[in-house]
Amino acid sequence: MSLLTALQRALLVISSILFVQTTCASATTSEGSFSQLAFYDELRFEEGATVTRQGNLDVVDDVSICHLATLLPLSSVEGDHNDTGSTRTPFTTLGSFRGAAAMMLAMSHLNSGNGSIIPELAQTPQTCPQLRFTMELLDSQLDERKAIDHVIGMVQRNDPKDQPLPCAFVGSYRSAVSMPTSIITGLQGYPQWAAMSTSSALDNPDQFPLAGRLNPSDDGTAVAAILFFQSIQVQHLAVLHTSDAYGNAYVNGLIQAAAIHAPSMQILSVDLPFHASEEIIQRRVAKLKATGFRYFFGIIFDAVHYDPLMSEAVRQGIAGTGEHQWIFSDGVGVGRMIGAKHKPGSPLLAASRGTGMITAVGGLLKNAVEEDHPSQQQPTSPYDRLALALRDIQNNPYDLSYLSFKLPHYPEHPDYDASILFADPEFFHEPGLLAPFLYDTVAAIGLAACQEVASGITLAGDKHYQRTLQTNFDGATGRVVLNPETGTREATSALFSLTNFVQDDTNNMDPDGNVGIRAVVANVFQNGNWTTLEPYIFNDGSTVPTLDLPPSKVDANYIHTAARALILFFGCSIMILSMAFATWTKLHSSDRVVRASQPVFLFIICIGTFFMGVSVLLLSFDDAVLRSIGCQAACIGFPWALCLGFALTASALFTKTHRINLIVNQRQFRRVAVTALDVMKPMFCLVGINALTLILWNALNPAEWVRETTDYDAFGRPSHSIAYCSYEGAIPYIITLAITNVGAIFYACYEAYVARDVSTEYAESEYIFKSMATVLVVCFIGIPMAFVTEESTTVHRCTLAAVISACSLSFQLYIFVPKIKFNRQAIRDVHGNSNNTASRRQSGVFRVSSTRSLSSESTGEEFGVRVFNRKHRETDLVSEVHKLKKQNMKLQMEINTLKAGRDESSLELTRQNSSKSVTFDESSMIETTSCSIGHRSLRSIAVSEAESIITIDPLHPDDESNLDVAPF
Repeated sequence: MSLLTALQRALLVISSILFVQTTCASATTSEGSFSQLAFYDELRFEEGATVTRQGNLDVVDDVSICHLATLLPLSSVEGDHNDTGSTRTPFTTLGSFRGAAAMMLAMSHLNSGNGSIIPELAQTPQTCPQLRFTMELLDSQLDERKAIDHVIGMVQRNDPKDQPLPCAFVGSYRSAVSMPTSIITGLQGYPQWAAMSTSSALDNPDQFPLAGRLNPSDDGTAVAAILFFQSIQVQHLAVLHTSDAYGNAYVNGLIQAAAIHAPSMQILSVDLPFHASEEIIQRRVAKLKATGFRYFFGIIFDAVHYDPLMSEAVRQGIAGTGEHQWIFSDGVGVGRMIGAKHKPGSPLLAASRGTGMITAVGGLLKNAVEEDHPSQQQPTSPYDRLALALRDIQNNPYDLSYLSFKLPHYPEHPDYDASILFADPEFFHEPGLLAPFLYDTVAAIGLAACQEVASGITLAGDKHYQRTLQTNFDGATGRVVLNPETGTREATSALFSLTNFVQDDTNNMDPDGNVGIRAVVANVFQNGNWTTLEPYIFNDGSTVPTLDLPPSKVDANYIHTAARALILFFGCSIMILSMAFATWTKLHSSDRVVRASQPVFLFIICIGTFFMGVSVLLLSFDDAVLRSIGCQAACIGFPWALCLGFALTASALFTKTHRINLIVNQRQFRRVAVTALDVMKPMFCLVGINALTLILWNALNPAEWVRETTDYDAFGRPSHSIAYCSYEGAIPYIITLAITNVGAIFYACYEAYVARDVSTEYAESEYIFKSMATVLVVCFIGIPMAFVTEESTTVHRCTLAAVISACSLSFQLYIFVPKIKFNRQAIRDVHGNSNNTASRRQSGVFRVSSTRSLSSESTGEEFGVRVFNRKHRETDLVSEVHKLKKQNMKLQMEINTLKAGRDESSLELTRQNSSKSVTFDESSMIETTSCSIGHRSLRSIAVSEAESIITIDPLHPDDESNLDVAPF
């Protein structure tokens, strides 16, 4: 026997003697519930007692002892074990000490046949009179290594007289501890029953053949949790779980339960090492925050993780905000939450308010159990009777003394004393989470062992395990029904609760000014349904569940305010300029500059550009300022305004050039009828084609206003959308309109090309050509850009507005600004009393200005625009130069003749015959300069607006009766 073993036995004997003495001293006043347990503990140590091992039982004389080895987390050690400064503190939050008391109570009831809680226990003394139960508490410290050391030490004991050998093990709290110990105990032939190890991995009978548990697995708890979250419409859940067997199995259970009961729920998990440093906790909380979720389910242990985790969660803004909600598994116990005190305004207080815990529970205390007078109550349920029995322990010094005696002793920490916990009058106020399950666990082991021994069969581990699986009874936790294949309690036989932790406003502060937390059972889950007992109070203090995600922010890609203002500015500017130029045309309609350019065509240009301005205004509308029906009307109106406006403007311009070509570019000067209606026929045709195409378009495939989602956020919600005019099936119409209007531009350019040798007064043809060329360049660059920028509403609309505005301004400025300039110059010439002059300009066009020709109202005469054919003029000039050379030769000959003494009169006659003749007829205002009949060329003509036709016959230049003129 080792020195350590001898020391342990000596301490046990001394403690037993002291306990028996204490028991005898107090027996006269009150006999405790544990009065018989001490006797069976010491039975093997009596002098002359013989102890033999039969199966898994220690037989002391004629009494068979079933010794239960219990692995419970009773304490934790901070610091190095070899360091003298290390300290040991008791686990007060897991309910282990109340659970130990409940186990002792169950063994006492088995030994004495007390059926006050479970009626079946009343028959055990008669069924198995020679079987008794004892227990030994082993501190697992929530550590696999410590628990494994204890198990190995137990199964390697050799002398049952010196140290009792186990008949079964009661497993630890953590699944990560119960799993390795179950493997060892199973190999050694000992059943191991867990009370709160919930990992579904323990359901594997091949790996854990003799492992079972009296609580449902995480799969059953996960179903309850998922259904609760579904009941409050949570579709996005972040799970923080310990990276051990318990946490991993639990989160897998949640995922599987969600797939069955809430297929649309999205679950994201983040693992946390059991022994996590501050840095690791920071990173894990940051991962939770990155999910964007607002509901978190924590599968953690309060004694290890709660304080650092929730403090960090508050710091990173995902706890204590009123918007984020935390609910925990059974690793966060009620005792931990209600036992903690917080300073007002502390992060932990803010984080703890409104939290919850979902767990399987033994039962709920009924209102009939009064705290002040428990002895006067008649509790009806086994759970209530267990609660009353535990309170009796609190009031019995004998039982408290025995409980303290059974607690482990730690020679390395001689000052450690957990028995001081029992001095708290509220310590056994409620059974807590663990005690009811441990009571039923011991009861199930005892009933199965009793039945096995009564049959006369030696208690073997596998037989004992199978007999336990077949044992059903109404225990403190309800009807106990075990699954014979997994050894796990059926979830349908368990009761689950949702405990709500709220700030204790009834007793707001303790003497130190700290604030407490109280636990309220808000909901219970049984038979697949949640039942509300109390309104659940969330972190924001309300009973209304918060959104599980941040509010959805959808970028609707509305036209930016600045861009909308810019588009409105473009449209209004074009419309205002159109009205201003139309007004100017009306006011100066009698001026020669306007009449020479035909006011009717100028008005048509103003109308066309006004419609183009309206189309720009329609681009500024979307569903941010109009309803869908208004936006659809804008979609329909846009092509009408743009196409008709462009057609009117472009046709007016090429019509003016086409008219000049009809008059000037004819092979023979004869009577030509060129009326305004004749030259406006192409305009009517162009506008008609546009109108007909638009009518068919709107009748067969009307435009629609469509808002389409283009992108989604991380939660599958629309994050970006774009609204546009849907012209589905409009390609044939668009192609027709494009060909028609672009063809009009090319036709206008063609007319300008044909008139390239014709210069007009006021350079009208030149400006028309510049206007059309600018439109072509703008469309060539702008239209592709408009297609490229379709994804961005603001850029797309601005691009279209800029293209249309540039085209409109090109029409307006090139046509009207020069005319305003020439008209002002004419007015200045009038005020300067300038005479009729014909001055050559750099472009080869002559400008005629006269007080008599400024206005028809002042002179009563009408003048048209002066037109020049540069090609013919150049030909005539060459011919004139040739003639002048001949005249020069003749003059040289005359000079030579004079020198020879010829007659002076003959020389004068020669000069008269060869001189240049110029005819200018002011009555008809037709000027003909160097008109050669033989060449039939025309240097310049002046055309008035008196008639609608023009006739010029160069064969009879002196006959003015055949001369009529047509307007431009």
